Amino acid sequence: SGSTDPDSAWSKARLAMATQLQQQFRLGSSATPSRCRVSLISPPLQPQQIAYWDESHRRVRLGASNKVEVIVCRDPKTGLRCSPDDGGEWSARRPSTTIKYPGESRHLFGVAAVELRDGTIVGRRAAPFDYTGKKVVGAASFNALVKREMADAKKRTGGKWRSANGGGYEALYGQTALAEATSAINRGGTISVTDLMDHAITESQILFEGTAHQNNWFLYHDALSAWWEKEAQAYLASRGLANRQVRALGATNAGTRYAGRLPGDSPEMMPPDCSLFADTENALRLHIALTCGLSRDDPQRFSTGTPREVASSVERAWSVAPTAERIVQDCMAIPGRVDKIVAAKGVAVPDIAFRTGRRALSAKGDRELKAPPRKRQRKASHSAPLLHPDAQQSWDDRAAAPVE
Repeated sequence: SGSTDPDSAWSKARLAMATQLQQQFRLGSSATPSRCRVSLISPPLQPQQIAYWDESHRRVRLGASNKVEVIVCRDPKTGLRCSPDDGGEWSARRPSTTIKYPGESRHLFGVAAVELRDGTIVGRRAAPFDYTGKKVVGAASFNALVKREMADAKKRTGGKWRSANGGGYEALYGQTALAEATSAINRGGTISVTDLMDHAITESQILFEGTAHQNNWFLYHDALSAWWEKEAQAYLASRGLANRQVRALGATNAGTRYAGRLPGDSPEMMPPDCSLFADTENALRLHIALTCGLSRDDPQRFSTGTPREVASSVERAWSVAPTAERIVQDCMAIPGRVDKIVAAKGVAVPDIAFRTGRRALSAKGDRELKAPPRKRQRKASHSAPLLHPDAQQSWDDRAAAPVE
């Protein structure tokens, strides 16, 4: 909601949740990793103990993929840049097509700033979960779909169902009947939120393997309704994460709809949503620009023409951005951001990423700015960007081109 009213239900819930986290981080700051144990009432918590997971969708864009296009005036004979007054001609603009119902890629992404055994903090990206072309529903809704599929199968008489004689999946597949019915629903374009949970748990364990919090890491996911429904949370508990999820505990938001969960629309406390996805998007645009000269069927080309092309391009961009340094920077800044939310009485804090997904740090990176950055305060770098191997040759070719 982004409310500016401290008396709104959302702001009060945010204040209560931020106050709880503030207390947990203060306890964690004086605790050794082994003492940051799981309990029901505000356990000590450290930012290097949390795996952050969030969804991101990217729409198909037909034609020119980038929002900004640079056209150059060149001499038609030599190809060198020149003024229109000297006979130069502007390069043709690349068209883009607007469609009514564009497809999109859909992913679940995870990051963590982890503490190694020697005390070093490093940033890690998790392997993304690709559910492009699928709709995520709650556990209860998905189970109902599977149950209906198994019941309907008993009424089918054509094709492979002839040999079932009205026995449905049980007659055809025996002990694997439930798995087969589930796969049928998945092929139809629907998956359960528990699939996202399974991926987040598995990949989080990989993120924290060999670290100080290998056995007591916490999971942070935003307020996606399907994630926080009763049946989904029961499934998460069955996977051993009942008390290892960042959420309202004890009296925090008790008696409200935010009890036992998180208030929504809080990108300040979610590094991917706050700023890291912006790094991935910038990397994607760079890679699209670098590889636009490749043939359309070249697997190294970054493109946004179809949902599958977008998914491939986004995943490759994610493999290089955000960097480990960016992940550490943003994850370790969460306690300070929580303090600001408490000081603001739970309302949206305009100087934390300005709620636009952009980082608000000084050029030195040593402090967060109090207002949108001026030109001289913006971060700048003359170093070569990190590139995916599929775009490296295009970068090398451009770097080797003679300067006009």
